[in-house]
Amino acid sequence: MGRRGPRPTKAAAISRAALSLLAERGVRGATMRAIARRAHTTEGNLYRYYPNKRELVGHVLGGCLREFGEHIAHALEGVTEPGERLSLFVRTYLAYAERLPLEGRAMFEAEENGGSATPVGNGNGDAAKPLPRRVLVHVLEDGMVRGEFPQADAARLASFIIGGLAEAAEGIAPENGDSLHEAAGAPACEVHGEAVEELVHAVRRLVGSTTVQV
Repeated sequence: MGRRGPRPTKAAAISRAALSLLAERGVRGATMRAIARRAHTTEGNLYRYYPNKRELVGHVLGGCLREFGEHIAHALEGVTEPGERLSLFVRTYLAYAERLPLEGRAMFEAEENGGSATPVGNGNGDAAKPLPRRVLVHVLEDGMVRGEFPQADAARLASFIIGGLAEAAEGIAPENGDSLHEAAGAPACEVHGEAVEELVHAVRRLVGSTTVQV
């Protein structure tokens, strides 16, 4: 028989601890020792559930990426105009950072590393999941085919855009889950809306420019 998975309560504690540390310190900084300490268990016990850090981090970040990818793919359903699809991608991507700060920061960490910092597939069809980068590449390629966007390397352009969104999200996402708007001293819709729309326009100008080298 195969190895049984962790008990739900312990698995949840480990995943949450890993998620918070990945958001705070990134993939390299989230050591197994630190994760075990935050999960209130021993490092040796942690290895009973996950044989190595790669598998643990892949489980946590892969879950964030797949869940968000499915969410944004659903949000794009029925929207056919390439420019609007691109705008919707940016808005949804940034909204995720505010609604789920830990998941957002961890996901951005994974995307900034090009998805190479940890595996997101487990051999059970995950490669076909609509991960955020794949969704954006599809949006860009569709716009190029339709003549709405200049021809470019869609994969490299998507990486460039997501890297910029990841950096920008740090200035938009609330600290420690607190209200972004209270910290800014302005109404929620005003602060968040203006910041996001500025980024939407910046991305659309980038994609529409034939002078941008990626």
